[in-house]
Amino acid sequence: MKFIKRMMVCVGVLGCMATVAWADGPGGAAETAARGVLERLIGKRADEFVLRVIPQEDGHDVFEIEAHGGTVTVSGSGSVAIARGAYEYLRKACGCHVSWDGDTLPLPKRMPDFPKTRVVCPNKYRHCLSVVTFSYTMLWWDWARWEREIDWMALHGYNMPLALNGQEAVWWKVWKGYGFTDEELNEFFSGPAYLPWFRMGNLNGHAGPLPQGWMDSQRELQKRILARERELGMMPVTPAFAGFVPRAFAKKFPKANVIKGSGWYGFDPTYRLDPQDPLFLEIGKRFAAEYKKEFGADHFYLADTFMEMTPHFTSDDTKLDELSALGDTIYTSITSSDPEGIWLMSGWAFLDTFWGENEVKALFSKVPKDKVIILDLAGFGGGHWSKFGIQFMFCVLHNYGQLTTLFGHLPWLISFQGFYDDPNCRDMVGIGMTPEGTENNAVFFELLTDVMWDANPIDLKAWAREYARCRYGACPPKVEKAWEMITSTIYSTGGFPVPVYLRRPTLGVRGPFPDPKEMRHILDLFLADSDTLEKNTAYGRDVVDLTKHYLDDAAYFFFDRAIVAWQEGDKSNFEKYSRDYINLLKDIERLVGTRPEYRLSSWIRDARKMGKNSREADFYEWNARMLLTVWGSTQLFDYSAREWGGLISSFYIPRYERFFALLRRSPPDTPLDPTWMKALAEWELAWCRKTNLPKQTFSTDSVGVAKTLFRRYRDWPDQYGPASPEVVGIAVGKPVTISGGTNEGHGPERAVDGNSSDPDSCWRAINLPQWIRIDLEKEEKIDSVRVYTRWTNEIYKYTVEASADGETWTMIDDKSENEVPATSFGMAQKFKPLKARYVRLTALPSGTLPGIHLVEVRVFRAK
Repeated sequence: MKFIKRMMVCVGVLGCMATVAWADGPGGAAETAARGVLERLIGKRADEFVLRVIPQEDGHDVFEIEAHGGTVTVSGSGSVAIARGAYEYLRKACGCHVSWDGDTLPLPKRMPDFPKTRVVCPNKYRHCLSVVTFSYTMLWWDWARWEREIDWMALHGYNMPLALNGQEAVWWKVWKGYGFTDEELNEFFSGPAYLPWFRMGNLNGHAGPLPQGWMDSQRELQKRILARERELGMMPVTPAFAGFVPRAFAKKFPKANVIKGSGWYGFDPTYRLDPQDPLFLEIGKRFAAEYKKEFGADHFYLADTFMEMTPHFTSDDTKLDELSALGDTIYTSITSSDPEGIWLMSGWAFLDTFWGENEVKALFSKVPKDKVIILDLAGFGGGHWSKFGIQFMFCVLHNYGQLTTLFGHLPWLISFQGFYDDPNCRDMVGIGMTPEGTENNAVFFELLTDVMWDANPIDLKAWAREYARCRYGACPPKVEKAWEMITSTIYSTGGFPVPVYLRRPTLGVRGPFPDPKEMRHILDLFLADSDTLEKNTAYGRDVVDLTKHYLDDAAYFFFDRAIVAWQEGDKSNFEKYSRDYINLLKDIERLVGTRPEYRLSSWIRDARKMGKNSREADFYEWNARMLLTVWGSTQLFDYSAREWGGLISSFYIPRYERFFALLRRSPPDTPLDPTWMKALAEWELAWCRKTNLPKQTFSTDSVGVAKTLFRRYRDWPDQYGPASPEVVGIAVGKPVTISGGTNEGHGPERAVDGNSSDPDSCWRAINLPQWIRIDLEKEEKIDSVRVYTRWTNEIYKYTVEASADGETWTMIDDKSENEVPATSFGMAQKFKPLKARYVRLTALPSGTLPGIHLVEVRVFRAK
């Protein structure tokens, strides 16, 4: 693939190629389709645009824009290129912005002049959506919402959308043709919320059966989706047969070789047909033919095998032959009805340790190299795929389960521009936007699409300033400074935070967060000009997102204080901090509820609309509630958690109220009652079956509510934050000595570095017992210690002693018989105040643990 080093060139005279336009045929259709996108966006103002078709450059899409005298001319190599060019003009010349959060379209009375500009896209394909986006985000979408999304894709320049709706109607017809009964298929097809995982062969029948009305409505919806995407010249990716069959298949065809799978995340195993069985190719051909008859062909087909499952084959001796047969059979079934067909497969599957170089080569050994494309969701990159000579698209799997928190690594996106000159990327044919959920972190996806279309280095600071100006219609200096800080904190890390209240209550794990004092400063700046920006809906959305991020961090530290009080036996403070925590969650709900997209009632309303009667509406609501909470196995609960109004008050708060009640009756030095979690799971399942969501009235004044809550919680970082003396104690940065050796890079100084949030930032030592001694440098009156060890369910045993002179020691925390697993909140111990200069922790042998992973030791002055 030839990459374009320079894509944006201002020219004085437009060459003859750029003036070519076709009045009808492909050109006329492309212009008409692109004009439809513009008309839906800006109405009659679209008449001020002249749209033309020009050829591609070396197989790559191109657009040219020019404006003079109030007329804007946009030329492009197809509808998508024209739409992208029009959006480029609207952004650069008019300060417009189009996003999931709302549009900002400050069109002047006369379209501004704009110099002649030519842009050549360095990526042949721009892929959009992942398999599971169809559940986490798009589950209840109607045609109006899909039409809006397809327009968004076109304006942002995507030309290869995943298109998976409606296939169950075809599969039902195929399986009925093989004699399967309704009962057998009802236990095979999952409920609508879980169709992505049914399609990938991860589960069968979960939250089903699938109503006939669903299959019919989705079939008709898919026809409209495909018609519009084809009208725009997009290349939809549609499904193909990957080998998964009903559980009753072996009974129906006793001579067939049916392979039982390994089981996926706690679900019962599914079944796969041996690719060398003649029925595999026959079924694949029949599905391809029926699908083409129903929906037509687009030449790109997704067939995912073994997603998050270890492949099972007859034996190690035959597995390579069987893999080769599998790849050959899938490809042959695709080309049987479409000789131009190209197989797409998610590279996520290759994360399993089963897949070595020989296994990957075997799978594609009989598939022509130009007839398969790997969607590199796993981020292996060109250095990996260059070994195989396989075409691939580097895909960005941002967001899991449509989490509504803020995160994303913007500098990492900009680094993609280095791919265009990287010899390891010679087989890269595009970039993909493949989040598990959309409608979040708009800035991340806006930059991603710019990187897809721009091979020139992007200055992130300047880009963010321009982004804010377009998004809000203005960018006052303080908002500009806020965005400079936002991009260097929230959007400069690969990790993503999960607020503590979105997870089942435990003494468990937390996510990363920026310095809350820095976050407070960002909000100060961001809200400073709210009087001039508050009418802009995108600004309101960002105010809510930034404020809830600030309050989400507070929730962890409020909860932390409650846990410390419980560990220390301080009943009064336990009641205070647990009450403060619940009240904070109520305030977060008050904030997010100002946005309709952040309300549980909106999700349930859209689900119930799908039902033909009350019984079906109840069924769809059950699916809707399950996906967000229980999910359906013992391992995936809370995976798709949301910071939503109605969900916080009806689900998350009651769970924590139950947890606090458990702590009240539980001694801190013994494991928690294991039967409690079973009772909680039963309560969660009962919640999913409810259909009477309490009516709630939320304010629509996002900015006003955010400002009120910001004032209320302005001082929390000083009182509870990670750097406050009440939290970090007096041992941070003090001199330490140890009794023996230590692991390289994990010296004893890490146990007093003030960082308790990273389990890898710890003192590591083996050959226990060993001790670490902290010198407080002067005699202090102390009354409590808190010890953090790595929290992955290990049980650590240790003792902590104090001394005034380093000779005579007093035991202050005896965990030599500890049986309580470590948690991210550490283990606190209160004792009678005493004077000490030295604190010594002795790590003791503990079961199978070979050593100590001491994350932090905190020592506190007596009050």
